[in-house]
Formats: sequence, structure tokens, C-alpha cells
Amino acid sequence: MRGKIRELIIQKKPDIILSVFALSGRIVMDALDGMNLPGRIPVIVVVVDLFTIHFAWAEPRANLVIAPTEEAKDQLVEYGVPSDRLLVSELPINPRFSEEINPVDFRKEIDLRDDLFTVMIMGGGDGAGGIDRTVKILKKARLDVQVIAVAGRNKRLQNRLNRLKDKSDLPIRVFGFTDKIPELMSISDVLITKAGPMTLTEAISKELPVIIVGWVPGQEEGNVQYVKSSNLGYVVRKKSEIVGILRRLIDGGSELDTIKANIRERRRVLGAQKIANIVMSDSFQS
Repeated sequence: MRGKIRELIIQKKPDIILSVFALSGRIVMDALDGMNLPGRIPVIVVVVDLFTIHFAWAEPRANLVIAPTEEAKDQLVEYGVPSDRLLVSELPINPRFSEEINPVDFRKEIDLRDDLFTVMIMGGGDGAGGIDRTVKILKKARLDVQVIAVAGRNKRLQNRLNRLKDKSDLPIRVFGFTDKIPELMSISDVLITKAGPMTLTEAISKELPVIIVGWVPGQEEGNVQYVKSSNLGYVVRKKSEIVGILRRLIDGGSELDTIKANIRERRRVLGAQKIANIVMSDSFQS
């Protein structure tokens, strides 16, 4: 990989290198060292894990490492990144998550009703987390809801969901990989998902309560604890627990309002703009 990165640097002649993958910061710095170029091309590492940081993110040779939380910053210092090369800024999500939409118009566009509690289910771009099993549980429970199921790039999952839709009285709208996630979150009442950092940040930006049904051991455990301690939603170990939670939320009351108020306090959507401003600042453009 170092050889390929060297070729890419020679070919593209970048002014700045921005790393958003845990292993790539070290590979880039090794390539620059081998080319006798350390310090001549600024390298910025943007950490996209929220709380539990893998050691591979820690690249002390980078000009700047941007952490999404104070907890992440503290771990990076422990891993050897100089504190004067660390900055905290929220995760960079698509600026479209800050845009307002007309929920009535969008529900009409995708053939959903305005008077039903809307449950969104997704598992990242690869459709992880047993989404079809979750839909089957909701179907069996006969809840008064409508479902948005996002299969991502998983074509086999998308096909299974479409078969469920065709055989079910439960209103289900199935999506594959889509750029409509900001709109879909805007019209949903709750999100069932795994504890991925980007999905959680996007849900928070839309003031959308979450039900966490899975997480990567180690890497995403801090995200799970964050949801619990901050009361941003629910964490379940058995999917059968989802039904009881949804029944309470559908019936109304203050529970959902309390969670949304907690989310509103933590809502941040300008991470991408802040990082872009840092990249274009005089300290990196001189």
C-alpha cells in the first residue's frame, strides 16, 4: 500500500492529504517519509469513531488529528498523539441533514400515510443487523405502524424485504442504497439500527430516537453507553423487546418527548463545514 500511495502522491501532487480511515494515516505518513516529504504536504486525520478509539487512528506524525469527542481526544493522547496536534469537532455528516423538508409532501412522494407511527430500520450501507427479521417481528406483532426498511447495497436483503412486503398487511416501503436518508429520517418517529457512529450522528441531527439492536464489540460499545447514559433511545439484546418499546411510544405520553429533548441538546450538524474551514485555513494553505 505504501508503494501505491507514493504513486498516487506523485500523480496527483496534493496540497493537503485528508485521512478518514483508521489505517490510512500511518500508510500515508510512511509513504511521505520514504519520499523524504514529511512536513511538506500537510496530513490531517479525521477520526470517525465516537468514543472507543482503535489504536490505528493514532498517528502522532500527522499535522492535525481531529477527534469527534473529548473522550476520543483523551484516548488519542494516551496513544501518543501530541495534545497540541489534536482538535475536537463533531463528525462530518452530509450538510443535507441540516436542511428542513416538508414531511407531508415527502410522505406523499414515497406513498406513506401521515397518520401512522413510522418506524425506520437500517443497518448502514451494507444492510447489516438482520433487518428482515426485525420486519417479521413487527409484522407478527400487528402494530399500528408503517415501516421504512433500508437494505443498502445488500441486494439479497432487498429482495427478501420486497417479498415480505408483497405478503404482508404491514405497510412497508423498501429502499436499497439511497441518497434519501436525510428525508427518510425526517419523516420517521423512531430508528431501529446498529450502533454505528455515522448513523447515530445522523439520527441525532434529525432529533430521531433510536433503538439499538446490535454493535461491534469494542469499537461501538462506547456508542451504546452514550445512548444509554444520555437517554437518546433504547438498547435491546433481544429483538422481541422492540415490540414493547414501540407499543409505549405509539400510545403517546411524555417518554418520546423526553428523549427528543435530550437529543436536541446534543444536536450538531456543522462538522463537515468546520473541517472544511480548517483545511482551507491559512495554517494549511500557506
